[in-house]
Amino acid sequence: MLHFTKLFRTFQLFTVLLFATACGEGGSSDPDGGSGGNPSTCDADENDCGGGFECEDSGAEVKCTDIDECEEGLDDCDDDSYCVNNKGSFSCEECPVGHEIEGDDCVDVDECAKGTDSCGEHAGCENTVGSHECTCDAGFEGDGEECTDVDECEEGLDDCDDDSYCVNSEGSFSCEACPGGYELVGEECAPLVPDVVASTPLQNAQAVYPSKYYPQPGYGPTGVASLERVDVQLTFNLKMNTDEATVVITDEAGLEEPRTIEGTWDEAGRILSVVIWPHNYESNSIPALQDETTYKVSFAELESSYGTRVDPEDAEYPEAELTFTTGVRNGLINHACGHVAYGPFATIGAGPDPASTFNSFDTPHTHYTINLPPSEAGEPHVGYAYFFPNLTQSYFFLLREPGSLQFEYATVDQDAFVPKDFVLGAIEEVPPACHTIKPVVDDPETGEPTFGTPMAGITHVVRVEMDENEIYMVRFTSEDSVTYTIVESASSF
Repeated sequence: MLHFTKLFRTFQLFTVLLFATACGEGGSSDPDGGSGGNPSTCDADENDCGGGFECEDSGAEVKCTDIDECEEGLDDCDDDSYCVNNKGSFSCEECPVGHEIEGDDCVDVDECAKGTDSCGEHAGCENTVGSHECTCDAGFEGDGEECTDVDECEEGLDDCDDDSYCVNSEGSFSCEACPGGYELVGEECAPLVPDVVASTPLQNAQAVYPSKYYPQPGYGPTGVASLERVDVQLTFNLKMNTDEATVVITDEAGLEEPRTIEGTWDEAGRILSVVIWPHNYESNSIPALQDETTYKVSFAELESSYGTRVDPEDAEYPEAELTFTTGVRNGLINHACGHVAYGPFATIGAGPDPASTFNSFDTPHTHYTINLPPSEAGEPHVGYAYFFPNLTQSYFFLLREPGSLQFEYATVDQDAFVPKDFVLGAIEEVPPACHTIKPVVDDPETGEPTFGTPMAGITHVVRVEMDENEIYMVRFTSEDSVTYTIVESASSF
């Protein structure tokens, strides 16, 4: 056994020496002179350089050179890796994500250019190193891989004005206008329907003063100078057909037959004015409307300039009717309104103190202009005047815009002829029988009667109970230097 072991070791030593002799003096296996296991010289016929090398005869010498497995296609790298040559061997290296093999290098893949991106149909692609980014196109929203249309109309992102409506489209929208005679209802054009948006009187108004006073220059065959009437106005939301302007007036109590009255349109064709005159034009014996009665003004036959009738189902004016209820007509005030426009007129000067007062204003049915004495700067005007009642009754001092006026009255001591204690009269607002009046004047060019500049009518009243056996003095205190009053007594009616 010992003999066999010695023999084996002798064989190993012999083999090593033999290999060293074949490789030359250096004993290196590296073709470039390294210390590898391949010989630097070789037998071209035997090609004994070892794996990864080959024996090459350059003419000057024969030596072992490295085989470039990558270049010669001797590698076994797959499509997802690239070959890297090493001395005597090679390695397969993988490219990072988003790169691809180009020769021996990894280069970035432009997925956008190659069409290999993941962007959706309505998205733009932007290449990045190793990847790409997807952004939805304008008018779309999403993560870029899935983009859905933005409904600008529903989300209020459109810029359509009030005269147009928004129509959504893929990636955008459009503003469409309704044709003439139509209006936008949601996203549809519907026929324009005229509605009353305001009225005089107001819808369902109560205690409407039933009959106002209006002077009438040379009115009627009998030359009646004034009439009582009611003005009705209807304001529509649309321009109306001005060829038709009739309304029908009825009362719920059946006091008169329905009346068809022709109104007048304003220049814009939106406001219809209707004047309701007295029932009997010639005698003016019945006011324009009866007292304390509910009236209806039907405008159902009117239509817009587009030919559409008024809406009978309008919540504010159902059945296309204006409804209002009248109150009580004040005959005394309506009568006194005539004196504002026609007189008779009188002017007096109130005295600065009771002792210097000589003028009186006690004639009924007279429109008085009362001038008050001058006053110190910043002080009110104060004036005094007599009043001699001819009957024991109520007297009404009807005033035109009295402003700051204080109306005080006192009985006069008929022995000393000085006023006793003054009592402040209660100034109350009156119904609008003639708060404003257009006086009748002669036209300077034609000489015919016409309306003058509107002026204040009767707006307030002071009522005083007077005794025909007493003499009264009235004290006027006002910031204005003039005041106006019309005297009426209860016995006048």
